[in-house]
Amino acid sequence: MTYTLAFTGRAADDIVNAFEWYEVRRSGLGAEYLTALNRTLDLVQHMPTAGPEIQPGVRRLLLKNFPYAIYYSIGVQTVEILGCLHQRRLR
Repeated sequence: MTYTLAFTGRAADDIVNAFEWYEVRRSGLGAEYLTALNRTLDLVQHMPTAGPEIQPGVRRLLLKNFPYAIYYSIGVQTVEILGCLHQRRLR
């Protein structure tokens, strides 16, 4: 089953902010971030239980080559993307 992805406002802001930060550092790096993000989102959409449950109802998957993780919850037909957070800035 393929799930529909729904993004919270915070998740959308997280993604835009990270893209802009990377793009300022080096032209094209933001696009590389989006490629890694889309690969992770594709996995979430097709195999949502792939990410470990880090607290009841919330799962996490790490992006490849970037220090970010997607946080999400699984519904009946929808996966809600709760955030895309930098893993070193959580503390």
